[in-house]
Amino acid sequence: MLKPIAGMGSMDTFVVHDHVELERLAADKILRGYLAEEFIPWPLYHVDGFVKQGHFVYLISSKYFANTLEVKDGKSVGSVQISPTAAEQKLIRSYATDLLKGMDTPENYLFHLEVFCDGREVTLCEIGSRLGGGRILQELEQGLGFSPIQELLRLDLGLPNKVDLDKEYKSAEIRGFVMVEPGRGILQKLPAADAVLAANPEVYDYYQYAKLGRTYNGAASSVEALAAISVCGKDSKTVEEKLKELDAWLKKAAVYS
Repeated sequence: MLKPIAGMGSMDTFVVHDHVELERLAADKILRGYLAEEFIPWPLYHVDGFVKQGHFVYLISSKYFANTLEVKDGKSVGSVQISPTAAEQKLIRSYATDLLKGMDTPENYLFHLEVFCDGREVTLCEIGSRLGGGRILQELEQGLGFSPIQELLRLDLGLPNKVDLDKEYKSAEIRGFVMVEPGRGILQKLPAADAVLAANPEVYDYYQYAKLGRTYNGAASSVEALAAISVCGKDSKTVEEKLKELDAWLKKAAVYS
């Protein structure tokens, strides 16, 4: 894997299979400021957490059903929270706990961790002291009942906050989102947000990024999307199926010229 150190959303990220591909890529790109990593062909997860004085306020793991690299293959990026009782949950939580213990961290912080997991082993992809992107903030606010950013700021300013040290917060229901990949051409029409929400009670958040009249040519990164659709439900499978259904529907409903 070759990816820029200061990159995001798999932009300018490449899988290199042999020396011929590497030579071809080097001829077309200036590979200064790039990282070279081993390609790990395992499912990708993101772990979003809030730590207060060494205590997990929350730790929520989600699995990408189409990861940020697959946007290059025309797939919309999406993830779904995994059940607290899922087999890989214990593995990932243990890994995250050990990893954070070995790092120099502030007293209170948010983190976004991405790992590969094959059900038996966990391997690090990346970690940052920040909130995750996409619609992760909306997932957390809806599922936990408070804004992580606001509560962290209150903690740092010494103001009263909603975070109870004796409690680890869990998300209400299972939540997930999909970033619907744009098509190609000049975008002429998209369904109205009100219509999407009215027809799909499982959808709790719909955010349109695309602008009518703008020219699209697919997605150059995972953060390029027509819209983000967020769904909640009783289990991961149900939420994932609904997200894939809505992804296909919106792609078909979008009109280009």
